[in-house]
Amino acid sequence: MESHQLRKRPLTEKVSIPDQADLYINNQSSFASQLAKVQKAVDKGYSTILLHGVGASIPRAAQIALQINMNNHDCFTLWPSTSTCELTDDLIADGDDAVSTTQTRLNSAIHIKLILKSR
Repeated sequence: MESHQLRKRPLTEKVSIPDQADLYINNQSSFASQLAKVQKAVDKGYSTILLHGVGASIPRAAQIALQINMNNHDCFTLWPSTSTCELTDDLIADGDDAVSTTQTRLNSAIHIKLILKSR
């Protein structure tokens, strides 16, 4: 029986839209650093900020969106949407004669658009 080592590939990031910040939320970085990164986008004057969270990072993306809105005196309209994304994993074979393969899987995702309210 062959043994394989699972290596999860990172998400491929989308092309950014002008005047919109696309930020990908994960669970590896600290909550505070990711919150600061989103706040930096707010401070730069982006009128639209799009937060993406996949799988286990969905609750964190929602928490960050709510915290940013609260910290900025409710100046954003939040538009959440969900999707299913296809992820690719590499199965690296351990033996000399073994063949490495890939597998795809589906995972839930959330996309939260923070739109600056007009004053």
